[in-house]
Amino acid sequence: MLHLASLFSIFVLVNARIPGVCTGGSWETAHGKSKSKNLKLGNQGNDEKKSKKGLEIEGYRVEGLSIGGHETCIIFPTLNLAFDIGRCPQRALSQDFLFISHGHMDHIGGLPMYVTLGLYGMRPPTIAVPTCIKEDVEKLFELHRKMDQSELKHNLIDLDVGN
Repeated sequence: MLHLASLFSIFVLVNARIPGVCTGGSWETAHGKSKSKNLKLGNQGNDEKKSKKGLEIEGYRVEGLSIGGHETCIIFPTLNLAFDIGRCPQRALSQDFLFISHGHMDHIGGLPMYVTLGLYGMRPPTIAVPTCIKEDVEKLFELHRKMDQSELKHNLIDLDVGN
């Protein structure tokens, strides 16, 4: 079975090589100034259809979407986990585990919406974030709790390469 911590470590390591990720750099530094090509995997968002498109890697189904500078969310439905949350596509809401690569809005923007799972009677999700952004993510949840006046239950853990 695929080891989740190893998968996350690879994800963090790849993102650590992007300028601006966990170094305090800007969004522009990480994404460049040129327009990136859009990559879409699957039918996500509001026009989600019954037939799912995606990939199979080492026996694991992979679905998701990545629109450079706007949204990234990659889902492993058989493992019930997602990498990054983008703008919180509907398909991501049913995943119990979320791994965030870094704090740029196109990767983490939908996080408060994702955590509202508890409002629908679902168990609180487990969210793994790089250590360098954990404190800021906690502040984000505090702010949303104050504005929304809801509990926003979740399990937040920090995880980095080597942990």
